[in-house]
Amino acid sequence: MKITAVLGSPIRNGNSEKMVDLFLSGFSNDDICIFNINELNCKGCQACDECEKSDSVICALHDDLQPVLDRVAVSDLLILASPIYMDQVTAQMRIFQDRLNVFLRKDFSSKLKNIPTVLIYSQAIEDTKIYADYFNTLKKVYKKFNMDVIDTIILTNAGAHNELKDDLYIKNYLKDWKENKYATHFS
Repeated sequence: MKITAVLGSPIRNGNSEKMVDLFLSGFSNDDICIFNINELNCKGCQACDECEKSDSVICALHDDLQPVLDRVAVSDLLILASPIYMDQVTAQMRIFQDRLNVFLRKDFSSKLKNIPTVLIYSQAIEDTKIYADYFNTLKKVYKKFNMDVIDTIILTNAGAHNELKDDLYIKNYLKDWKENKYATHFS
């Protein structure tokens, strides 16, 4: 199985990256690729409409985001991870989201097969439901691209970059995800 993780945090080894590492630990025998958007030289969509002219997923920008887009197109499982800054995903993750346009045809149908997608967030606020409307909006956005959100995992009280160390529930949930959730979606 091809698994792709896209990290939207500007912090290396912060909460969202550690959450992804724990999540992926259950998939050690699979083909795993992790991309950290903050380390790529890329920019947002330039609205050139070149991607609408064919079923290609090659963006006219030809920047460091193209290998990420190529990998997403062939993925069997997609993990999108971001801390929540200013009540939304990071600017890095928004650049990635913006460039998803390469997967849409002129009639707004998706060029992608259905991709099961897991969203992983870390936030400083304790209330797990405070961003529920926003997260539901993101699920609708991803659905346009045939990214079927099958789980949303939220680490709360994550104001510091190492809060995951104290949250045994989330740590165990992530480590055991494949064992407990995998069969529901992939059998």
